[in-house]
Amino acid sequence: MEIRYTEYVRPISISSSIFENYIRRGWLYVDKSEYAYRLLTMDDDPIFCFISRPRRFGKSLFVSMLEAALKGRTKLFKGLYLGNSDYDFHPYPVIHLDMSDLPFVYGVCNFTAQLNRLIAEQLSAYGIAINEESDPGSNLRNGMKALWQKTGEKIAILIDEYDNPLTSTLSVKEGKEIRECVSELYGYLKPCAEMIHFLFITGITRFSNQSIFSKLNNLRDLTFNPDFSAAFGYTQHELEECFREGIEEAAIANGMSENALVDELRHWYDGYVFSPDAQHVYNPISINSFFDIKSGRMAFDSYWGKTSVSRTIIELARKTEISFTPGELKKIPISSVNNFVAEDFTSAHKMLDSSLYAYLFMAGYLTIDHIEGKYIFLRIPNYEVEGILCDVLAYLYLGRESDRFDDRLVGYLSRCDFESFISEIQDLIRIPSYDMVIGKEKYYQSLIYAVLRKAADIDIRSEVHTASGRADLMIFLKDKLFIIELKIRRDAETALKQIIDKRYWDGYRGLDTYLIGLDIEPENDRKLSYKVQHLESKG
Repeated sequence: MEIRYTEYVRPISISSSIFENYIRRGWLYVDKSEYAYRLLTMDDDPIFCFISRPRRFGKSLFVSMLEAALKGRTKLFKGLYLGNSDYDFHPYPVIHLDMSDLPFVYGVCNFTAQLNRLIAEQLSAYGIAINEESDPGSNLRNGMKALWQKTGEKIAILIDEYDNPLTSTLSVKEGKEIRECVSELYGYLKPCAEMIHFLFITGITRFSNQSIFSKLNNLRDLTFNPDFSAAFGYTQHELEECFREGIEEAAIANGMSENALVDELRHWYDGYVFSPDAQHVYNPISINSFFDIKSGRMAFDSYWGKTSVSRTIIELARKTEISFTPGELKKIPISSVNNFVAEDFTSAHKMLDSSLYAYLFMAGYLTIDHIEGKYIFLRIPNYEVEGILCDVLAYLYLGRESDRFDDRLVGYLSRCDFESFISEIQDLIRIPSYDMVIGKEKYYQSLIYAVLRKAADIDIRSEVHTASGRADLMIFLKDKLFIIELKIRRDAETALKQIIDKRYWDGYRGLDTYLIGLDIEPENDRKLSYKVQHLESKG
């Protein structure tokens, strides 16, 4: 069905991160200026702040909004929280460094030249030139001094995606030299503190061996601060208020009630938590893409996954014993999140699982479930991310062969051809190389889930909570239910007996139910045995 918006639905941008464009062109803007107010009116002197959020979560738009406020552009904030507040909009000179625009593929000399160009562009707006032969750190320091002397005002420094040169050069030949260049640049900020009124830094990760953290001991890290937990992403209230007309249109287009549509949006795109006990937020790029007027679709899809899946994830996952299933919690030390070291990511040795899960949290693939003492428990935030991670796992374990299993497996199940289904599973679990671990039940469960999750017209669930325990896998296919219990070095009869004893099917009456017990012998060529029992539907 073609989507036809009413005249009351405001256009939505999914590409621009320039605050002024949203205001001047009448694009839908979810007001986050209350958080700008909290930053700009802190008691600190100077105000030095850092916050980490995943890619495409609105960081650049937020920085652009901060820049407009710091330059005193009052009219842009008419009707917004900051415009209605007591903030004085005193204009400051602003240096805004967007580190996401820098190229890394042509070596350290070109990178240095491009970094100098970025600094020069900012300073030239105030009639100040730099020495292109000098290093970027010296040019930033000298430029700030000249700007301070010329304007008589302290300076606002905004650094967006500060860690992009670090994460993007992990596998680049001259990556170490590039990272050292960036580290030196950030190292100049503390000696220049007397010239700075406001410093705000964003990024995805927190590299503890960077000068930006090791030397700026007055830098406030707001990443877990509950007062800023909803500064990025959309709250439930913001979704239902700001996208009200779009929700009405989408509900009609999808043949759903508005409540059902909101529930489905929540299932797909909500679930991010950035501070313990804080409210959930939606992925903003996914919501914007869903309601984008130009697409005319309003379809549920993996929008964020198409813009942000990084090969870095796959490369890092190769160094760990990674596994995922929905509902599973990953327990890691909180220190793993706060102490990234770039060189750990480039090492040929296996990295700690906790380091990878910490990175996945910062990058938006996991989110906070809860914190206990010195440990943080992480979970997959929503259905969209679950699909992304399943694709990553399937490719990690199976390479290009991952695409040949899903539809055939579903076909065998739909016909209750269990012999062919098990034969296919047997081929599947033998593909991962010996050094990929596969010695634990969790990895087989994760692998089977990841492959089947990719198939169309199937509802597969893992670690399903029932009244008497958790079922490894449940597969819903039309009017059939398949319950799978997996064991390692036991026997299929034991696995089947567990399903029967715990009656995992009790909450799913009315379906034609098949109980499948599986046993794998890792040391015996991963030999797979099975037992099946059919429970006829009672209606």
